[in-house]
Amino acid sequence: MKGLVYTASFDGIAKTAAGDFIEIAAPADAAVVLIGGHLGQSLDFGDAAAEMLRISLARAATSGSGGTTATARPHQVGFPASGSVCETNNTTPAGTKTIVKPFTFNIQAGWDYIPIPEDWLYLSPSGILVLDLISTPADSLTFSGWLTFMEIGG
Repeated sequence: MKGLVYTASFDGIAKTAAGDFIEIAAPADAAVVLIGGHLGQSLDFGDAAAEMLRISLARAATSGSGGTTATARPHQVGFPASGSVCETNNTTPAGTKTIVKPFTFNIQAGWDYIPIPEDWLYLSPSGILVLDLISTPADSLTFSGWLTFMEIGG
């Protein structure tokens, strides 16, 4: 499969409640394939602060709002700009989510999603995918992370 590869990232997002970390809205003229992701936090390190949090990769019917636009960066110099719209830390989460892949991770270890190609997640044109924090942290945590995706068509 051939397509253009991009990474959308966020850095230093403080989370005290459940909500969207990052959202990718595919362009109307291209499909998007999620090929990897990472999530980590940089605040709680001691054993007494260890938490297990629930997150998910979910499809959404509507886009969230009130966050920050994240520019998806191309992996190859000379690639055109991504046609996808990426947002981070929306104050109004994406609506009507359907969880595709739920995960639980230890905040001290972080979360890495590097699937084999048969496990890639596909978004139809105009589809929306969200990396979502499902559970509420015990205290404020500062997260950084990224999603890497391929656009096919366009």
